[in-house]
Amino acid sequence: MGYTIKAVSEMTGIPFTTMRYYDKEGLLPYLKRSESGYWIFRDMRKVERYGGDY
Repeated sequence: MGYTIKAVSEMTGIPFTTMRYYDKEGLLPYLKRSESGYWIFRDMRKVERYGGDY
């Protein structure tokens, strides 16, 4: 199972635009695209280093 970038943003309180910036800067190398083109987080534990509190 994976989480969309929007879902992770809502769970962690990290703004969606910040998450997009992190991705653009290469800070989220484990972020993958689903078959339908959505960004998917497969491992929520990796979000912790960005201040996630879920």
